[in-house]
Amino acid sequence: SPIDTALDDAVITAPEEHDPALLARLDAVAGRLFV
Repeated sequence: SPIDTALDDAVITAPEEHDPALLARLDAVAGRLFV
């Protein structure tokens, strides 16, 4: 099943490399989705 291998090739970005502006935009979207 695809769910079993979905993260096999995922690249995880280190927290210190996250773009603060992008995180702010994602937080705004996630805030609307998960309220």
